[in-house]
Amino acid sequence: MDRVPPNDAERINRKPVDERNPASTEHHDPIGAFKDAIAAAGLPVPAHIEADGQLHRFSTNGRNGDSAGYYVLHLDGIPAGHFGCWRTGFSQNWSARNGGQLDREELDRLRAAMEEARAVREARREARYVERAELARVLWSEAEPADENHPYLLRKSLKPCDGVRQSTVSLSEWFDDPSRVGALRDCLLIPVLNEHGDIQSLEAITPKGEKYFLAGAKKAGGFSVMPGLDLVGECPALYIVEGWATGASIRMATNAAVAVAFDSGNLRLVADFMATRYPDQQLVIAGDNDRKEDGTNPGRDAADAVARDTGALLMLPPFDDEEPGSDWNDYHANRGIWALCEALDVKAELKRLATLRMVNSFKAKHLLATEPPPQQYVIDGLIPEPVAAAIVAPGSTGKSFWLMQLAACVASGTPFMGQSVPRPGGVLMLGAEDDRDEMARRLQSIVKEYEWDGCRLDPEALGENFYPISVLGQDNRLTYHDGRDIVRDARRVNEVIATANSIPNLRLIIIDPVSRFRSGDENDNEAATRFVEVLEQIRQETGVTVLCAHHSRKGSTGDGADDIRGASAFVDALRFAGTLSKPKPGKGLPRDEADKLVRFNVVKSNYRTDLSEHWMRRGVGGVLKPTTPPRAPRAESSASDDKAEARYLDALPTLASLVKNHADTEQPLTRRSIRQYAGTSGIFRMGDQNLRGVVSRAIEEGYLAVGDDHALKILKEPPEVG
Repeated sequence: MDRVPPNDAERINRKPVDERNPASTEHHDPIGAFKDAIAAAGLPVPAHIEADGQLHRFSTNGRNGDSAGYYVLHLDGIPAGHFGCWRTGFSQNWSARNGGQLDREELDRLRAAMEEARAVREARREARYVERAELARVLWSEAEPADENHPYLLRKSLKPCDGVRQSTVSLSEWFDDPSRVGALRDCLLIPVLNEHGDIQSLEAITPKGEKYFLAGAKKAGGFSVMPGLDLVGECPALYIVEGWATGASIRMATNAAVAVAFDSGNLRLVADFMATRYPDQQLVIAGDNDRKEDGTNPGRDAADAVARDTGALLMLPPFDDEEPGSDWNDYHANRGIWALCEALDVKAELKRLATLRMVNSFKAKHLLATEPPPQQYVIDGLIPEPVAAAIVAPGSTGKSFWLMQLAACVASGTPFMGQSVPRPGGVLMLGAEDDRDEMARRLQSIVKEYEWDGCRLDPEALGENFYPISVLGQDNRLTYHDGRDIVRDARRVNEVIATANSIPNLRLIIIDPVSRFRSGDENDNEAATRFVEVLEQIRQETGVTVLCAHHSRKGSTGDGADDIRGASAFVDALRFAGTLSKPKPGKGLPRDEADKLVRFNVVKSNYRTDLSEHWMRRGVGGVLKPTTPPRAPRAESSASDDKAEARYLDALPTLASLVKNHADTEQPLTRRSIRQYAGTSGIFRMGDQNLRGVVSRAIEEGYLAVGDDHALKILKEPPEVG
């Protein structure tokens, strides 16, 4: 078989030529074409190009030490490469086939070559770091303790401390440049540590204050530590600073530990490491306050960003406008060590920031940011929640019955005084005046009366949601006198809160009466204030209204807040207060009638109140039942009044006779069963509502009574109708 001519073989292996793009033909001098592309991009062209697929650096500003330019070039297959300048951010791909356009194969090859070159560089860099770290450890071990009269220390008003030594080092060895001769004489050496506490580099500070890091050694993430009390858990602060002199001043002033990051770019790495290493320490970024003439402040900006991201406290030296300096060592030199101590008071700064945050949280913008929830009510339009409130009445008015009826309605969802219960639920009642038996008698009377009135209390809901607890005979004081002041009894208060919070779907707490749950003179404003503070604590920690029973002043009418007995601070601190009072007899109102009537009156409310006054009549067993307000007597009674009175007097003997006839039978009459006789065709010839009114009035006037078995009984004979 004949050999294929070389030119034909090359032609077979070459890709087809793009006739539309003559530049896509292979360049006979790919290195020259690569240089042309660099020049066309406006970058200086390196004198020599290494086409080895590795990254190479070159100067783009004409200076010998600059290495911002870079390139990668390989000649495998179709020559391709990449070049650019890190200073400007410019970069460009290049291919011998079509200039800057690389196909997928070329791009993958270039990336692979760059990754390989990067891996090689990283390996070389790490090996270099190891070599230079070893040199750093040798130089450190050969160094002497720092002289306290070192010019740099004297100028900075500092003393030598742990973590600084002094030495003279060779320039060629320090800068890794055999061409350099001479030495850095009498330098302070600062160790640069890695996360394991090993030396990875050194910083040299000359007597004039010039600073040089060991060439070729690793600096990123490195730090120097000046140990303090905080590293053994005795002081809460750990300071992170840029420069060593700043750290030394702070160490002198606070005796706290200091981590030196060496520059602002390293602050974040060091802060992140210290936050992980010492999670219980209060990190303080003691940043530089640079105050440039152009208005910029790079030190402050860098420190602020790190503090914000790490949750550290930021502290900057508080220079006056014309005061020289930028860091905490300058502040030390300007004002002295005691001023530095005061400025670095972490506790004072934390307190100031906490106060600032608290004040900022009260800005009106926070109230305007979202729509507030609507006001909630235990009893719609009457008793708001959650508040500290009081029901006030003189003795024997019926406030305990009123409170228990309220509790029964909230627990069962039954309307109270004609007002709905928006959210029925649990009620805790702490009664210190009645034993458990009396509570049972009152509750059963309430259940019977509500059932008779056709407003039945749901027995299951009432039985599960109402928690009446008798604390009669116990020391229930939630406040006490400690010899100097009235203070809250934390144990008892917490017991009440714990009990309340254990009740499912708690809606209301009732405390009856105030006098059994507080200490001190009731006319003492301080004692009253301390007690209301306890009510507020219970309200806050349970989230429900706390309603307490209290007594009114003697001779009060229940018309205003001044009728509430005791110090004015009590009612002033409450958000809601209502009174229960009896009308005075006279002006046509007989005493026995006045004794049966009770008026409820809202005397203070910081919220909407739809029901400001309500009248009740004491019914069977003491239960308070809604009634109409007593009317002023008129000269002549109306025809309707005369008719109602005649109807009552006419029905009373028939009612008594009917009750007496059924008393000894197996089915005695009850208020519910007697309603079978209502209607125009019944023996009373009146409707159900009128008949119930007759029965209720007969019970109130003592002609009938209701037994424990709900049966009606005769107490006295009605008068003869004549």
